[in-house]
Formats: sequence, structure tokens, C-alpha cells
Amino acid sequence: MKVTTFKATCNDCHTQFDKPSLPSMAYGEFIAKGEKGTAFAYLSTFGNSGWDRIDQLFKKVFPKKYQSSATECFQWMIGKCLDPIDDQALSIVGAPVCPNCHGSNVMAGDDIRAGELDLPEATFSKFLSLDDLAQEQMVKDLCSQWLEKTTKP
Repeated sequence: MKVTTFKATCNDCHTQFDKPSLPSMAYGEFIAKGEKGTAFAYLSTFGNSGWDRIDQLFKKVFPKKYQSSATECFQWMIGKCLDPIDDQALSIVGAPVCPNCHGSNVMAGDDIRAGELDLPEATFSKFLSLDDLAQEQMVKDLCSQWLEKTTKP
């Protein structure tokens, strides 16, 4: 998938780099970014069997009493279930990551167009290769991890 890139600057190390971006009206589409800021993938939710399976299991296991934070947990979980690229875990949430210092104190906007980048499709191959019980257990474990880190005082 070809996407437009825009100039971004790390506020910590002052590195300038190109950040891929989707149009603001790109409903159901995400750019998954690697933890080191050098890997990216395009993720469409439409007809995506991995997304649909995680959504099905998430609705089954996510505690109702935390429903107000369900979207944040689900999107965090999606990143944890995506196949890594270049040995980088992916995420669809959070700020851009500087490819130099790997920090997230980045000033990024859609002001200065830099060019285009052809992104690979994000995949859930490893997650989908698990049997049903293992998939459900993984979703439960990820829900627990997320709730533990976000609900502690």
C-alpha cells in the first residue's frame, strides 16, 4: 500500500525523519509502526480474519466493568498480536518513534510532505496459527496485562 510521508522531528535528539501517514478520513485503516521507528506496515480492518478473530475473542473475555477503556485495550492488543517486522514488535497506538534514539517525543504533523512509501500488509500469521484455545488464552492474558498496567493506582 502506497502512503504519503511527512517530515517529523525528534524533540530529544533533533533527528528529522519521514513519517508515513494515512488521510484523516481513513476509517478502519492503520499504520502499524515498529518499536524502533524503522518498520511500518499497513493494516486494514476490512475483511481481515486476524482482526475479526481478535475482536470476537476480545468481546467474549474483556471484563464489562472496564468497558470505558475497551477501545484502548483492544488497539493495544492488536499490536501485540501482529507479526513483527525486522524483529520489531508493532503497534497501532501511540506517538511516532524516532528511528535514531527510539524515543516518542516527536513533533509530527501533516504539514511538510516528504514523499511516498510502499508499506507491506500487516499480518497476524503467528496468532492465527494457534489453535482456538491458545488464541483465547492469549487474548485473556493480554487483557489482564493491559488492565494490570492501566488500572493500578
